[in-house]
Amino acid sequence: MPLPLNALMTAGGGLSGVRFDPFMSYNFLIEIDMLITGGFTQVQGLDSQIELEEYQEGGTYGYTHKFPKRVNSSNLILTKGLTVFPTLWNWYEDAMKGKIKRKNGTIMLLDHQRLPIMWWNFTNAFPVKWSGPQFDSSSDEVAVESIELVHQGISRPLFSKVLPLYKLPVVSKAVAQEGDSLF
Repeated sequence: MPLPLNALMTAGGGLSGVRFDPFMSYNFLIEIDMLITGGFTQVQGLDSQIELEEYQEGGTYGYTHKFPKRVNSSNLILTKGLTVFPTLWNWYEDAMKGKIKRKNGTIMLLDHQRLPIMWWNFTNAFPVKWSGPQFDSSSDEVAVESIELVHQGISRPLFSKVLPLYKLPVVSKAVAQEGDSLF
């Protein structure tokens, strides 16, 4: 039975002195319609779930059959510091007036050098909720706004799946020695 990749990398990393630290969740960028939209402090709703249909077969009492139906994704909630640029508000205001502008975007996780290491694309998104800052005269917190986006699904492109492996020191060294590329 072959060993799983993570077991091999853990064992190999321990022997070679190479560390495989997890990526930090604070290190990310968001791109909407091919523009890096900076300053976001939080992303929520990056999840999806397969809805199941249950079927109880007559005469079988030990279990219930479960069949996949459709994939449901949560709304994305993007939070950022409030600035003089009303880009999110303008997009939401257009939607309130019935001018729905669907946009595609990408949430990019960055490595310690602030280079994209993996990313998730969302498609045909538009705002359904905007939340402004909470004002408190006794607070010294940054004023933030958030926008909630409905979308038609999340995907993780192939290149985003293999890039983290390609950047591993063990794989990078092997590729350099062979003169080959994973792409």
